[in-house]
Amino acid sequence: TSPSVEGAVNERVMLLGLPAHTEADRVALEMFAQLLEGTPFALQVGSVHALSSEAVAMLAEGRHAAVCIADLPPGSSSKARYLVKRLAAAAPRAKILVGRWAPPSLADEQAKPIAGAGAVYVSSTLLEAREQLYQLLPMLSRQPRPV
Repeated sequence: TSPSVEGAVNERVMLLGLPAHTEADRVALEMFAQLLEGTPFALQVGSVHALSSEAVAMLAEGRHAAVCIADLPPGSSSKARYLVKRLAAAAPRAKILVGRWAPPSLADEQAKPIAGAGAVYVSSTLLEAREQLYQLLPMLSRQPRPV
């Protein structure tokens, strides 16, 4: 591999992926991580069993420029709203995105309460979530990263 390619990989914006409820949420994040290959973003997927306090601690470490929470419909978005509130309270400058990824037949109207809790964006598809990350890129790349 050429040094420029290695440098590009090392300079990717690190994102923390948090499944809100189930193994399906985690699998959706793994799919999102694959969709982000070849982009400026790298997604580190957390455990379904991680507590919100662990997620807050991981965000506080400063290694992640943003958080992507997967919370697939048709289930309630209450867990995602709670997680967004906890993360936003602990790290007010954190960029939090929530994926309510589903086919249109399962889409829901949960975006406003989640955004009200502190999420920057709520997406209904993986492609929309990737586009939202690109919109945030100028803000994310300026954040200091520990060496």
